[in-house]
Amino acid sequence: MITKKYQTGSALVVVVVLAAVAIVGGLGFVYWQNLANKKSSELSSQTSSKNDDSQKVTVHPQDSQGMKAADSFTTSLPKGWSVQKVYEDEDIVKTTSDGNQYLISSFVVDPDSTPAMENNQVSMGEVVKTVKTSKGTSVSVVKTPNSLTLTTCMPTGNDCYLQLNGKSLFVHLYWYKPGAQAAVDMDYTSASVQEVIDDFESIAASLNI
Repeated sequence: MITKKYQTGSALVVVVVLAAVAIVGGLGFVYWQNLANKKSSELSSQTSSKNDDSQKVTVHPQDSQGMKAADSFTTSLPKGWSVQKVYEDEDIVKTTSDGNQYLISSFVVDPDSTPAMENNQVSMGEVVKTVKTSKGTSVSVVKTPNSLTLTTCMPTGNDCYLQLNGKSLFVHLYWYKPGAQAAVDMDYTSASVQEVIDDFESIAASLNI
């Protein structure tokens, strides 16, 4: 009788020990899994941060009076671009690795006041890429001899411009030559041009218009 009780007690102890080991093991596994997930999440966040060097900015274009307009748009600038006062209060500027400087200017006018020269310039351009903005608008990057220009349709002239609060918005990228009084022809053979075109397409895709 004593032996039987002893055996029963021993079996119970074994069961309790095994249960305790299982619980501790399970808790340890859960803790390890949570720790691994946390490290993975932190690594992913750090990698994403390193890969995304863009900065979101708000830009006020120039109005028809040559002043900073009350209207504004936002976009994300790739690494190396910044908002500066050059010809206008808020130009977007970058100096590339080969020392060339590029400038993105923007201005707004009433739809019926579009400069004739703008229509002529775009109508002679070549679409290099069409992208969707952050709001789903289809925008084309048009290459002309002295600039890259954003339009909302194939280059046919009239009514091909971005719209900002009921006004026509013109966005151009120029090769910036300090001291020059007018735009100079873009050197499309330079090493930095493709980099700049890629950046301009990215800026167009992140426009909030």
